Amino acid sequence: MCGCDDKTYQNRCLAQKAGVNVMYEGSCPEPCAIGKIPCKRGQYCKVWDGMCATTGAEGTCEDTPDFSACVDGEDRPVCGCDGETYLCRSEAERAGANVLHEGACETAIVNSGSPTARAIDIFGGANAGCAATTNVDVYNQNGQDWQQWKFNADGTIESVQCPGNVLNIEYGSCTDGANISLYPKEGVAWEQWFLESGMIVSKHCPSMVIEIDAPGGVDQGNGANVKLGAMSGGWNQMWKLQ
Repeated sequence: MCGCDDKTYQNRCLAQKAGVNVMYEGSCPEPCAIGKIPCKRGQYCKVWDGMCATTGAEGTCEDTPDFSACVDGEDRPVCGCDGETYLCRSEAERAGANVLHEGACETAIVNSGSPTARAIDIFGGANAGCAATTNVDVYNQNGQDWQQWKFNADGTIESVQCPGNVLNIEYGSCTDGANISLYPKEGVAWEQWFLESGMIVSKHCPSMVIEIDAPGGVDQGNGANVKLGAMSGGWNQMWKLQ
């Protein structure tokens, strides 16, 4: 029996003897932490979406299901923390994978507050040559590879057009207005991000997010620079994956 104190009791009588009501029949989930406190065989450490790259993130040990409850054509795909795209959340659970975000792992990052759908884009597209420090801007969504990104389990956002290259804070600076550029992955902190309330937040710079450069709050249209900004929840900081 799982008691309302989150402790497991052998039977209802023992729970009552301890002065605890029973929450449900069966054992209470055991606590775990990513990379620190493991689960038993046949279980995985379930954490909140987007937390899978964070060592020490706390969760509960859940059994990996034997069967998937996905319904093809009705359920939304999800990107697992293992970098794989699953038909739905249930299929990820069956594989023992937490969910990094809803939608396929390779996806466009579209500004949800813009009058038109504009996506984070590599400046110059196919002609950019994947050169280090290539600028990143926004442009009308066209589905081309240079607007496609892969969210990795380590918190990096990798270009599909330029494998091995990720969104990077220039010089690792946490200054408001620091440039966001394309750069070869080095495993440094300023290459890591997580999703929160529609914003893409820097792990290196707390409360700093990816935003469209909009001086004076004016929409700069296609080609507007993508930079680091202080979190405000404004239209130029809101993104959706599609």
